Amino acid sequence: MTTNLTIFTVALRILYQVNERCSWALWHITEEEANLREILPISTVDEAYLHKISHPDKRKEFLAARICIKALLEKEGLTYQGLPKDKFDKPFLKHSAAHVSISHTLQVAVAILHKSAVGIDIEPIRPKLWRIAHKFLNPSEQVFVGKSLDKLTLIWAAKEALYKLYGKKKLSFKENMSVQTFQPEASGSFKIDLFLENAPPITYPAFYHKWGENFVVYVLDLEK
Repeated sequence: MTTNLTIFTVALRILYQVNERCSWALWHITEEEANLREILPISTVDEAYLHKISHPDKRKEFLAARICIKALLEKEGLTYQGLPKDKFDKPFLKHSAAHVSISHTLQVAVAILHKSAVGIDIEPIRPKLWRIAHKFLNPSEQVFVGKSLDKLTLIWAAKEALYKLYGKKKLSFKENMSVQTFQPEASGSFKIDLFLENAPPITYPAFYHKWGENFVVYVLDLEK
């Protein structure tokens, strides 16, 4: 499973064109909040959410993620008008049928734009993830992961991304999702299954890229 990935770099913004239906962006945060605000004329909706965030780094990550969305929309000739959330706390675009997802960690933010449901996650490759591995790995995944921190990180990020794609919460990372085996590289893809009550399993493609000491993983709904 592959994607035709075209990369555009503009300042600290990196745009990845996956295909004609999907693109994603990454922003390496080196600016102060005031500088980010100059890049992103903030909407009333975003300002209301930002007002609730007190930590300086989290505020910058919030702004950078929305700068990524703004860049993706502008590439499509669209205007960013804020990112409200639905009753399940899932972000959506005003005045657009496109689907979005965002994620951020220390000094990095990512966002993805897709014609159908989508989820993205950026996850640092860090040993402390082993502490919660028992909470999200099912027995077959435990055997598959072994002692590989890359595999562990990719599985966690893929399940985070699928959780965002599903968008309705009340999913168990351990019981409702299962990653099929793969061999981790700098970039690639694998499959992840979603198990819902009284329904056959749904298999989604998960794509990943290593960026610095992080993995970016996004899960796409290709059926619609």
